Amino acid sequence: MAKFNAAALRDRAKQNLAQTAAPALAAKQETEQLLSGARTGNATLPIEQIQPDPDQPRKAFEREGLDELKRAILALGGLENPIQIYYRESAGFTIKHGERRFRALRELLEEGHEQFRQVPVLMSPPPDRSPEGEQRLRIAQVVEDNVRRGLLPMETAEQFHLIATAGRAEPIAATRLAELTGTEERVVQRYLFVVGGLSEEERERVREAWPDAPLRPLYALVQWLGEHGARLDRGQRAAAIDRFTRERPTERMVRVVMRDLAPKKKPGRPARKRFSSGTTKT
Repeated sequence: MAKFNAAALRDRAKQNLAQTAAPALAAKQETEQLLSGARTGNATLPIEQIQPDPDQPRKAFEREGLDELKRAILALGGLENPIQIYYRESAGFTIKHGERRFRALRELLEEGHEQFRQVPVLMSPPPDRSPEGEQRLRIAQVVEDNVRRGLLPMETAEQFHLIATAGRAEPIAATRLAELTGTEERVVQRYLFVVGGLSEEERERVREAWPDAPLRPLYALVQWLGEHGARLDRGQRAAAIDRFTRERPTERMVRVVMRDLAPKKKPGRPARKRFSSGTTKT
């Protein structure tokens, strides 16, 4: 019978553990080196390791603007400014600012420009996930997107709604929201009215058919839908939105375009004649 050797077994277990942990340790050290360099702006990351922000305000990216940016990147040989990212173990490297540049680089890579596989990055602290932190991040993204290349009206409306309600029992007032984002209060009120009057499915319907629908016609559409309220079923609302996106009316023409879609009021019962109890027949 072989002699039991506890020391040999312990040594073998340690070796197996070291071999198993080595790849994870190497990956951790590589990540720490990347983080160290990225904090000073002297780092690049393989584009495959960068994740877009799932809550990015901009959902649609103008084709002409992306093509213009790609031509500029090709002419310069790269990005003038690194993409701002943050790191979390649960999500990896995520874009904080610069998704448009990221998309342009990714398209260039798909077109065969391998020199853009490594992306210059600048590390930012992970965003504060408290309600106040989320609002600060979304406000910064909305302001930056509007300065660089304006958000589409529906995207802006949804972001104002998100900022106003994120993690709060009571939404931020339109007056305060206007101050935070540098937008007229009247305009903020209209954006919030549009989001409040359309379901998520209806907003998506508008985005797909008329992505850059202006705020004023959108506001007039929601007013019209609200006026007819309960008399419109889901199918009638969908038909109205389809008519709106197909005809693409101005604010003043929305009611004209929708005129034949307005449900007719049901006639009320005729008033019953009342007779005085003191009336006598002759």
